[in-house]
Amino acid sequence: MIKLLTHPGCPGGRRAKIYFQRHQIPYEEILWSEVEKSGIRKAMDSPVMVSPMILVGNEVLRGFDPKHFQQVYNRKVEKDE
Repeated sequence: MIKLLTHPGCPGGRRAKIYFQRHQIPYEEILWSEVEKSGIRKAMDSPVMVSPMILVGNEVLRGFDPKHFQQVYNRKVEKDE
C-alpha cells in the first residue's frame, strides 16, 4: 500500500489524494504530526522532510509528480505480481 505523508492544507498532498482516488490506488494518509508515533520516520532514512512524501514499497518520493509516481508504482506492481 502507498503511504502518503502530508500535512493539512498541503497542495501537493491534496493533488496526490485526488490522483489516487481517480485511479483507484489504495493509500494510507499519515499526517506529519503522527509520523514519529507511526515509526515510519526511522524506515525512511531521510534527513530531508518535504510535504508530501510518498512511500511506494521501499522507494521514497519527495513531492508529487503524477508521471514519476506512476512509473514507480507500475514497477512496484509488476514486481509484486
